[in-house]
Amino acid sequence: MREYEVTMKKEVAREFAHGVMGTACRIELKKGESPILEVIKKNMYSEICKIPNMTVEQVEDLNTVSKFMMGILREVEEM
Repeated sequence: MREYEVTMKKEVAREFAHGVMGTACRIELKKGESPILEVIKKNMYSEICKIPNMTVEQVEDLNTVSKFMMGILREVEEM
């Protein structure tokens, strides 16, 4: 895989993970603080910091987790 493609995959993963963190923050603003949301934000931030050294497989795994978390957070936001 070309270096450009790997870089693009990492950038997409970073943006998606930031989206998860942003959604968690938005929920906190609407519904108040929550220990679960704090854990989600902390762990997503940790994963974002690891992206530069991740393999393509790890990046794809992060995207899968981010997609899963975003689905859950959207449901919580609509409650």
